[in-house]
Amino acid sequence: MSTPGPADPADDGSGPPGYDVKGNADSMLYHTPESPYYERTTAAGWFDSESSAEAAGFTRWDRRDRNAGGDGRGAEASGTYGPGSADPADDGSGPAGYDIKGNADSMLYHTPASPFYDVTKAEVWFNTEDAARAAGFRSFTD
Repeated sequence: MSTPGPADPADDGSGPPGYDVKGNADSMLYHTPESPYYERTTAAGWFDSESSAEAAGFTRWDRRDRNAGGDGRGAEASGTYGPGSADPADDGSGPAGYDIKGNADSMLYHTPASPFYDVTKAEVWFNTEDAARAAGFRSFTD
């Protein structure tokens, strides 16, 4: 029987045997091994089952309501990468005030001053460089 609540990560970030569900405290999403974000997600806590993660208040990574609160694209947007991030709209655009492009493959972000800004396809948008860094991205100049 599953016990609600996470197990703390080990010093190397891994979870205990049998705990393969990662909980991300910033986004309040949990990631299962089939999540495309699983490898790059740093677990704040590990769960032994999806039901344990849900009992602790986490939402499955692919069930997030991306349109909560109207169109989900306003100043309160919080995308897959947590506060200050926004997932791209169907046309690839970001919400007003989110003009920093994040590339999830390289984990680099580009401000409008970047020479690569126009050719970078945003896989995530950020409203500040601090939000991009907090999500694990680094500037293309680093």
